Amino acid sequence: MKTKLKGLIALLSAAVLLTVALVLLITTPDTGGEEEGEYHTHGGGSAVSESDTPVQLLSRQSDEIDYIVLQNANIDGKFTIKRNSVAGTLEIKELSGVAPLYSDFIEYVWYYGSEIGANYSLDVKSSGQKLSSFGLEKPIATLTVHFKDKTKSVLYVGNEVVQDEGIYFACFDNFDTVYAVPLHDAILQGAKYFIDYDILGLASGEETPVIGRIEIKLPKEKQSIVLEPCSVTDRSDQNYGKDYAITKPHKAVIDDVNVTSLVTELSNLTAMDIAAVKPTKAEDKKYGFSKDSTEIKLQYSGVDRTIVCGYKNDSNFYVKADGSDVIYVLEPSAVPVLANPTLDVLKSSSIRTYSIDALSKISVRTQDKLYSFSVERKSLTEDEDDGYFEYRAYKDGTEININYYKELLRVLSNGHIMNSSTEKTGKQPVVTVEAEYFDNFKRQSDVIEFYEAPSRRYLCTVNGTAVGQVTSIWLNSFIDTAEKAE
Repeated sequence: MKTKLKGLIALLSAAVLLTVALVLLITTPDTGGEEEGEYHTHGGGSAVSESDTPVQLLSRQSDEIDYIVLQNANIDGKFTIKRNSVAGTLEIKELSGVAPLYSDFIEYVWYYGSEIGANYSLDVKSSGQKLSSFGLEKPIATLTVHFKDKTKSVLYVGNEVVQDEGIYFACFDNFDTVYAVPLHDAILQGAKYFIDYDILGLASGEETPVIGRIEIKLPKEKQSIVLEPCSVTDRSDQNYGKDYAITKPHKAVIDDVNVTSLVTELSNLTAMDIAAVKPTKAEDKKYGFSKDSTEIKLQYSGVDRTIVCGYKNDSNFYVKADGSDVIYVLEPSAVPVLANPTLDVLKSSSIRTYSIDALSKISVRTQDKLYSFSVERKSLTEDEDDGYFEYRAYKDGTEININYYKELLRVLSNGHIMNSSTEKTGKQPVVTVEAEYFDNFKRQSDVIEFYEAPSRRYLCTVNGTAVGQVTSIWLNSFIDTAEKAE
């Protein structure tokens, strides 16, 4: 539950308790022969010069309300609130199509407009005090409630009572009596308050959205990254056990932790604030939105959605979403991957990941040596598809301890790409690794090559595609493991 919602519920509960305790002095509107727009009077005759007796100023059923007009310093113009006769939800006319709204907060205004009570009252006319003493010469808010019987109630809100937080001086259209009224916080709010902070929203009855294909466009890098859902059952496939696979700019294995984080962030995309409503071009520029902005297109529970990213600093990350004319503010630490969705972050840093039950042969060729490893396996059950085997490993035709072969696989699988640079200084590979799969996988061999690059690094290519650079320390360690296996 949102923090401000909790506070509002607490305030609403307090108002309800106050209403129960009030002495009901209800004025019933005279609807006979009233013209549309005629003001409805409120208990002016019941107030004495000064009274600390609680007063029920207005008590109507909420379904008697036709519409409400709210004006305050935080609203540019006015808000017209009316219930949608088909959907049954409350809508703000002036925010229609701007962004999804938080219906509960609009309900607070609606129900407040039907039940208004006061802690005490002051007969201004008798006391000779001026409305300006209570901030009512220029009210900070005006709540006009139009009822279906063509009557209406106009509440003018002035200064907050100094000794009572949440209590405001207010009066109705006759201006003869000033009341100390518990005011709902929603009456003083602007557009940002009513807009739902759940940026992408959920379908009705849905607890967790299903995130499908994700495309990330990075104009500054002139690159697009595509993540596709996958469910590979082939244990020899590099994407085995992964929920997504990178298909662009080239095929690559995901970084499990970072991609899982990205999906979680997109599934729970909640703003901590709103920077602008109906932003101007100047505001778009201020918050970093331009043709170079990162754009994320995703399938969100079967619906195509778009998120555009603006500036990011240590405390704020600005985003837009389709279907909203709003700039939302996210906390960068809550969406670390969304705030930096680069290929280096999303793809696995491992060169390749191999298991002993996938490869039948590995050859490691340096500039002056060749190490050939092979594996024989014997099924421990009648059905080889069960996957239970006994393995024997060989190096250059001589049997070796199987643990040395497993160590070779481990070191190779732990080879990490340090960056996505494709720069190299050598024309021919200094090390070539060829990995052959068991016949039952019906998969072509992998060829991994390493070329000299600047700063004691080596460019790595897999099946002809450059995947980034590795350190000379790791490559020397891998060659050393191959040499010492016995």
